[in-house]
This record gives sequence, structure tokens and C-alpha cells, in this order.
Amino acid sequence: MQTLSLNPAFSTRTVLTAGIIKVLEFFKFSHQPVPVKNKPDKSSTAYLLHLIEKGQTVFKIGPHDASALYFLSQKVGDAGKVVAFEPRTNVYAYLTEIKQLLSWSNVIIEHSPLTPRAGQQPVILSKKDKASYKGATVVRFDVKYKKSPQKGDHTAGLDKYCAAKNIYPDVLRIDADGDEFDLLTGSLEMLKSHKPRIVVSCEDRKAGREKIQSLFRLLIALNYKGHFLLDAMLLPLDNFDFDVYQNPYSDFYCNTFVFV
Repeated sequence: MQTLSLNPAFSTRTVLTAGIIKVLEFFKFSHQPVPVKNKPDKSSTAYLLHLIEKGQTVFKIGPHDASALYFLSQKVGDAGKVVAFEPRTNVYAYLTEIKQLLSWSNVIIEHSPLTPRAGQQPVILSKKDKASYKGATVVRFDVKYKKSPQKGDHTAGLDKYCAAKNIYPDVLRIDADGDEFDLLTGSLEMLKSHKPRIVVSCEDRKAGREKIQSLFRLLIALNYKGHFLLDAMLLPLDNFDFDVYQNPYSDFYCNTFVFV
């Protein structure tokens, strides 16, 4: 077991800027559907920042907010890069505006879904039903959803993207809403040739444990060593038990896995 310090040092100016971005996001997206995990692992972003070094390239796949991208851009520095894949048109447009406003020269925002379900919206719950779904994704119910991408309207994995752009990650952050295994199987060439460090969110209730276990086996076969994150503790993957660490009735919930 490894205990980590998960408090990356940032200047006061950086923290204040991130706070202002958070306020902007609240007013811009307060009417939009925002998925909320029942018991989120709040240490995942902190650990990701702990893992990154100056000058590195970070790929971030999954739900985005501008403040998180800002911290990542600050951590990699001018010599590094952050590539964010965002399938939702409205969020992509907003992130592009923020990038231009704050002159993020080291951030690339790709309007590209990488998995079949990327950009799809969760089920809308009414006020009456909302309280009944404590173990499920909860969203705002007073909005209309845009049409989800059609089957085939995506790129499976990162191999094609990396080869076309000639850019490869040192650190890979994935939260693909249940499609993590599919994304990685479409990224095998990149994984074999560059072996980025991986921080991936996986949940039994989204992907199913068989698919998650297949993901574990895939990465172990590629000579990765796996761990899972419990607050500030990095525990061996062999100790992970879905019934213990992803039990919706427990006082803790672990969905962040680290492969190095």
C-alpha cells in the first residue's frame, strides 16, 4: 500500500483563475444535464495531477470542465500538451471559447467522440422519480436533450488519431461512461509503442464487471501494473473487490484505477 500526497502546489493566481472558470461554468451550464456520480472518488483528479510532469502530453477522454483543463495545462507547462476529446457540441464550443479567452496555447480540444456512446445523454428523471435512483446517474430533469450520435459516428480508440496527428500521450485519463475497454482495444498500437501511464474510471453499474476484468487482463498482458485509488491510498489491483469497493451502500466508493 502506498500513501500519496494529493495536494499539488499551484500559485494563488492559478487557483483564483480556476475558481472564476468554475463560476462561469455554473451559470453557463446550470440548465444543462450534468451527470452526478452517487459516490465520486474525489481524489482522482488530484492523483492525475500528481502523476503528470512538466513537458508531458496528456490525453483526457471523458467529461470535461474548463477548470480541470486549466489545472492540467498549468501542470504540463508551455512545453507540454493537453488534448481533450469532447463529443458534446455545446461543451466543445464553450471549451474553445475559454481556450481563446485565456490563451491556452498548450491545449488542443478535439470535437471527436472516441466510443459508440460518447456524447449520449443519460435518462431524464422526473422530480418524483429522482429520489428512487440513488445508485444511478442523476441528472437535471428540466431540460431537453439533443440527439445522441448515431452508431458508427465515432472513432474507435486512439490508434488512428495518434498516427494521423503524430502525437502520443505520456499520461492517459479515461472516463468513457462504460466504454473504457472498447476504447483501449482500439488503442493497442499506441499502448504497445508508447506505454502511457493510465488513470481510468470504471464502474460495474456502467460497464459490467466482466468487461472491466477484461480491461484489467488486457493491460496486465501489456506489462502494466494495476492499482486502485482509495482516497490518498494506492492499493494493489489484486485486492480489489467489486462487492466491497463499489458497493453503493458503503461509506466509500472506488472507481479510479491506475496502470503504470
